[in-house]
Amino acid sequence: MSKAKRTVLFLLAAACLLPLCGCWDYRDIEDMSVAMGMAIDRTKDGDYLLTTEVAEPDEEEAEAYRVEAKGRTVAECMENTGKKLEKEVYWANVQVFLIGEEVAKEGLMPLVDIAERQRELRPTLRLAVSKEETARELLETDGLSTEIVSMELSGVLKNCGEKMSKASVPALYEVVSDMTGGGKDVSLPALKKVVNEDNETAELDGTAVFADNRLAGYLTDEESRALLFVQGGVKGGTLVIEDPEISDVRRQVTLQLIRSATDIRPELTGTKPAVDVRIRAEAAVGENGAGTDYNARDTRERLERLAGEEVARSVEDLIRKVQLEYGADIFGFGSVVKDRLPGYWKRRGGGWSEAFKDLPVNVAAEVDILGGGLIKELY
Repeated sequence: MSKAKRTVLFLLAAACLLPLCGCWDYRDIEDMSVAMGMAIDRTKDGDYLLTTEVAEPDEEEAEAYRVEAKGRTVAECMENTGKKLEKEVYWANVQVFLIGEEVAKEGLMPLVDIAERQRELRPTLRLAVSKEETARELLETDGLSTEIVSMELSGVLKNCGEKMSKASVPALYEVVSDMTGGGKDVSLPALKKVVNEDNETAELDGTAVFADNRLAGYLTDEESRALLFVQGGVKGGTLVIEDPEISDVRRQVTLQLIRSATDIRPELTGTKPAVDVRIRAEAAVGENGAGTDYNARDTRERLERLAGEEVARSVEDLIRKVQLEYGADIFGFGSVVKDRLPGYWKRRGGGWSEAFKDLPVNVAAEVDILGGGLIKELY
């Protein structure tokens, strides 16, 4: 039995447990089609176009296919999807909600509103922006590990967000919190198509930045890592440092990041706020191309200093870029100001995006390196 079929059968089995909980609206799972992923685009005539990946396990394999439906609203698209299928659609197992670039520029509110109101859609589903012409194209790619593309995309987002720290990958309920809490703008992972051994697949390609809930631009992979440092969400991945005191051409040292924590402290300077960002990270030497033994106190301290400077530089550059180009507080500085300087926040009376553009931000970073040995036989 394939991995895809086992997964779909597990989801169906879980759904079958619902009547044991006394659910009043229990429906026989055999009479339902399982929606695994959704992609939303605009048609030329201005309607929404919803592409849904549906899984139907049979005796041999988990079959997946795509269903397109148009509508004036997302809810109408979902209803019209059901009109094309023999079985009722089961939406609770949707893994990813892919947003076309054109739709993202119009605004997230209608999408998040329907996702939040639809009781069958899980609050933990992941949202991502397509950098292709349409979001549908991502569902048309070839899965490397499973026949169900939505499952693979969900796994890519989880791996890049939780283990590799390549981008912030918020769940639906976190996006809702950012949009309604005040003081933080939304950022979502961005996906694009790539060719892998003659097959088109999808991969993470930075972060989509939203200003006033509308797509404003993108961050690179390096900038996305810097964003995670501010958010205190680094749990893995690598950081490449160049040691200028090594005379050999092999100056690069790759650090394996372990974890990070960030302390954001706002204060009033006269009548205006300023923010101090203090980052503390732990790392280990993952690849020592510089040929230096960093177990020695002086060399390790030098590498820690260089690593701290690199983290601080990347964060400072990112904050400056976002302030100047997007004016979107994806860092959540406004949320901290709102919590810790409530008097200022109340007096300010709105317009945080303008205050954010001129917000003084002081960044400091420390990196503790755990182990810095050298395999001397290689040199």
